[in-house]
This record gives sequence, structure tokens and C-alpha cells, in this order.
Amino acid sequence: MASFGDPAHWAKHVSFVHWFEFFPILMLIAAYLGLLPKPLRWQSAGLIVLLLFQYATAHIPYTGALHPVIAMLLFWQTAVVIRKGNEHLRKLQKRRT
Repeated sequence: MASFGDPAHWAKHVSFVHWFEFFPILMLIAAYLGLLPKPLRWQSAGLIVLLLFQYATAHIPYTGALHPVIAMLLFWQTAVVIRKGNEHLRKLQKRRT
């Protein structure tokens, strides 16, 4: 919104990022505490790597075009990790019954 519309929206973008920047770390901690399979743990760790790339593209000149691409990858990978985590949880629940 700030780049293509009104630069006054920049503060909204920054505050949005600060609300969600710690979720990948929390997801990784939850993956270990929840004893999720190693692939899910690695995918959760991958979210942190993507987040670091996201910060890099915001601050390194000439990499800004990758910023929205990495944002979409972050969203997609987060959805994948959540979906696979839910599938794992359902499998565990079926074993108990």
C-alpha cells in the first residue's frame, strides 16, 4: 500500500510486520514441544530463514523486488506447516481412540 498507493500507509506495514514477526519462532518452539516429526520441525525452521531473507530484502539495495515474493512464500509455507501439523494431530488422536 505504501509503495503503490499512499506512502502514509508505511506505518501500517511496519506495525503489521511487528505483530507477526515472532510467529515463526513460536511455531518452531511449538514443533519441538509438540514432538512433531522432523520434517515439520525443519519446515518451521525454514520459516525463520525466510523471515531473515525478508528482512534482508527490505534493507539491501536492489533486492526489493524479492520482498513481496518472499512474503507470499512465508504465507504459503506457514499454511503448509499448519496443515501438516493438524494432520499429524489427527493421526495421533486416532491412535488414542
